Amino acid sequence: MNPRVRFGKLVVKGTRTTVAEVLKMLVNSMIDNDIVKGFSASGPAQVRACLLHAAYRWRCARRSIRSR
Repeated sequence: MNPRVRFGKLVVKGTRTTVAEVLKMLVNSMIDNDIVKGFSASGPAQVRACLLHAAYRWRCARRSIRSR
C-alpha cells in the first residue's frame, strides 16, 4: 500500500490534510475535537494516527543520532 502524499508530505487518509498540518494545529493548542470539526473527513482516530506517526519518526531519528 502506498501512502498518499501531497507536496511531498504524508496525507491523512480520506482527506487532503497533511500530517504536518494536523500536528501544527495540535501545537497551536487546538484540541482534536476542533480539528475534527474543521476537517469533517478526519476523526479522532486520524488525529491519534498523526501523533503516533510523529512519535515513530522521533524515535527513529533519535536512534540514528545515537548510532553515530
